[in-house]
Amino acid sequence: MSAPTVPYKQAASPSPRISANLQGLSANVRYKVDWGDAFTFVNSSLGLLDGNPWAWPASPNMRATSANIEPVGHKARGGIGSAPGEYYESAWVDVTFSSIVSTPPMSGEYPPATQFDPENPIEMSSFQVQYASESIKIPSGALKWAGTTATGGAQTIPAGVAKPGNGSDFYRSPCFSLSLTLHNCRYVNAAVFANKVGKVNQAAMWGCDPESILFDGVSTSRRDMSNGTGILDVTLNYKWKQTGWNVSLGTNGVLYRYATQAGNLVYSKADIFPTSIITPSMRWAPGY
Repeated sequence: MSAPTVPYKQAASPSPRISANLQGLSANVRYKVDWGDAFTFVNSSLGLLDGNPWAWPASPNMRATSANIEPVGHKARGGIGSAPGEYYESAWVDVTFSSIVSTPPMSGEYPPATQFDPENPIEMSSFQVQYASESIKIPSGALKWAGTTATGGAQTIPAGVAKPGNGSDFYRSPCFSLSLTLHNCRYVNAAVFANKVGKVNQAAMWGCDPESILFDGVSTSRRDMSNGTGILDVTLNYKWKQTGWNVSLGTNGVLYRYATQAGNLVYSKADIFPTSIITPSMRWAPGY
């Protein structure tokens, strides 16, 4: 973002301290602001509202990454409050600006770790994903003995050996659970997404087939800015199954898509992409 909107002055002493290493440049710069504006100055410098930190005017490729506040100057009327504007007159704010220099890439190509789907990035987001497997029950009678071994040799089954599988066997199929957090949300509107919980993707999503991703719900956490403004981190939970959600193994061991006797899907389809659940109007943006 541009420079903070509250009044500030760069301190003449100490002068900016600049250091460099193989990870990039960093600079520590001291500013003086009114005590009542100190937290607003820090919030805007670090881009806590819009996700876009302040670029240091002396080197625009360096952006604010951290700040320390030191209130100074007691007001004559005294008091013991430490809220913005109380007791202290002004504050020194030491802002650290940093650049990010990529290390030489290793062989092979790797997607950015900051986005679950680099082809469809979502601003101010983070994610956690766990890849695992699920157990799928194999119906009785769905299996038979193979004619070859794993190495390709012939396999002979002696007479009298019972067929494999009695309805208590399972096989493992890939799945993953994804928690995608959208940071700095202004509010959530349950009316937008409540009827989408428990539904599956109506179109291909994140490279996964239709009906293979389930929207499993929403959770939120609140953080308060220094002026009392609340911002939300909203986590959307998804679960993907390689087999899909509207399928089951038939008695012959083949997966088939199923429906209710009335012809309806058990897991209905919907647009469950994150930006359809937490719409742009619910997110922070410059000007709010």
